[in-house]
Amino acid sequence: MNTKIKTEYLSFLEGLSAEKEAEHRRLSSAGAADEARLVKIEANILGVFRDTFFALEKAPEFPEKYTESFDKISKNWSDRLRFAQSYGDFETEAVERHKIAVCDLLKEKFAELWGG
Repeated sequence: MNTKIKTEYLSFLEGLSAEKEAEHRRLSSAGAADEARLVKIEANILGVFRDTFFALEKAPEFPEKYTESFDKISKNWSDRLRFAQSYGDFETEAVERHKIAVCDLLKEKFAELWGG
C-alpha cells in the first residue's frame, strides 16, 4: 500500500472527525439538539470508515475491497431512505440522506487519492 496515500487519507478522516467532534460539542452546548445529532452521526460514520480501512488495509485487493465497502455500508441507508420516502417520514429521510452524503464524500476522497 502506498504509505503517502494512506497517511493523507487517514489524516483527512482524522481531521474531519476532530472538526465534527468539536462542532458536536459546540452545538450541544448551544442547545441545537437536531443539528448536534446530525454532526454526531457524521462523526460516527467517519469512525466506521476509519475502522473499515484498518480492517482491510492488509488485504491484497485492498483498494477494491475498501471501495466496495462504501456501497455495502450505505446500502442499508439507501433502503431506509426509500422506506422513509414511501411513508413520508421526513426526519428519517433527512438523516439517511445525510449519511449517504458523508459516505459519498469519503468515497470521492478515497478515489481522488487512490487514483480510481
